[in-house]
Amino acid sequence: MSNETLQSVSQFVLALGIVLTGLGGWAAWYYGRQIEKEKDAATDARSANAGVIKPSAVPVLDSSKAVYPKMELSDSGATLTFPGPSGSQLFEVIGDNDLRITKENGQITVSATIRDAHGDVIARIQKNEWSVNPNRSLDRNYTSDTFEVVDMKGEVVLQVRALPDRIQIAAKMYGSQGRGIGVGKSMNPQKLGGVIELAEHGEPLHLIIPPLFRYPSAAHMGEFAAAH
Repeated sequence: MSNETLQSVSQFVLALGIVLTGLGGWAAWYYGRQIEKEKDAATDARSANAGVIKPSAVPVLDSSKAVYPKMELSDSGATLTFPGPSGSQLFEVIGDNDLRITKENGQITVSATIRDAHGDVIARIQKNEWSVNPNRSLDRNYTSDTFEVVDMKGEVVLQVRALPDRIQIAAKMYGSQGRGIGVGKSMNPQKLGGVIELAEHGEPLHLIIPPLFRYPSAAHMGEFAAAH
């Protein structure tokens, strides 16, 4: 092989090396940016104190076929069904807690104000848009269709899951005057089903709401405690 040929080969190898170096540098920059974006998104999720839940599938409500929105007490199977017109209220209790389920534009929405026994607001959900008071809650966790709040005592005080044909809800809440209501499911194997508990001023709610998610959320964002 002549010296000219060897020189040409060397120049080609050098040029190829320059191109590969450039491609390698661009790839390292590009994928590094993608990793940073993923980290930023994860950080935003862990620090978020507001969001929105929505069903994972298209709503199947159809009043012409007698398919109406329902509120289910946790996943107990006990439901309240609402055949009323769009936008009307399904369920409301304890005045300023304003727990209500509505049907709007073919979708089911839930609204509630969650207060502790002293009347301080822990969290709110307004037509599926939720917000948490970080000064009155220990933690919260969520996915696109499920939301949960833990109070300062480490007890779950709100669980909401948006399903195509119903809202599943479990909650322990008090009115501003101290009267309480709990909705969820019985943990007594002898009395399975839905539970609605009332407590007068000064009385505690005894309802236990097992957590859906793993905690702390900073290490387990969106991770369920068991298969759902």
